[in-house]
Amino acid sequence: MFLPIIFLLWYYYSFYSEQQKQKIGKLLLISIVCIILSQVLLEFRRGDVDTGYDSDLFMMFFSQQGVSLLVFAYMIFYKSTFVNTGLPYILYPLSLTSTFEGQSMEFVEQTNSLGHRLTYFLAPDAYLGGEGVGSSFLGEFWDLGLIGFLLMSFLAGYIIRYFEKSVRNTRVIMFLAFILVPNIVYMPRASFFPS
Repeated sequence: MFLPIIFLLWYYYSFYSEQQKQKIGKLLLISIVCIILSQVLLEFRRGDVDTGYDSDLFMMFFSQQGVSLLVFAYMIFYKSTFVNTGLPYILYPLSLTSTFEGQSMEFVEQTNSLGHRLTYFLAPDAYLGGEGVGSSFLGEFWDLGLIGFLLMSFLAGYIIRYFEKSVRNTRVIMFLAFILVPNIVYMPRASFFPS
C-alpha cells in the first residue's frame, strides 16, 4: 500500500507542483501520516494492534529500514568469508533459469540471489525456517568491487535524474513511471533490477 501512495505523491509533485507551490509543512505532514498509517497496517497484519498512537510506531518504521544498510554492512564485515564465486548478484533478477521453489538447501546452491545466499550464510536454520534479510542494491553494487560500486552508483543516479527530467516529454517513460517509481523507492530493500 505504501509504494502506490509514494507514486501518487511523486506524480502530484512532478506534474502539478509548479502550478501550486507545495509547502514543506504539508508534505511533511503527509509523509508522517503515511508512515504512521503503514505501521498501523503492519501491526494489524501481525495481530499486534495497539490503540495508543505514540512515537513507537514512527521509530519502528525507521528501525525497520535498517535492512537497507544492514545487507551492505554484512557484505563489508564478512568480505573474507562471504565470497561470491558465480555471476554478480545484480544479475540474479535477470536470470530466466532460476525458479524459486521455497527456501531450501537446493535453492541456495543453484541461485545467485544475494538475499537468499546472505541469509543462509548468516543463519542457515532461520533461512530454512522461512526468514530472510532481503537484498539491497548497495550490496549488489559492492559485489562488483569498489570501482564497480562507484560506477554503478553514479550510473543509478544518472538514470534516476534522466528519468525525472524526461518523464514529462516522453510518453513511454511516463507510462513506465508507475513501475519505475516504486522500484526506485524499494531498491534499498530489494534488488537493483526488479524480479
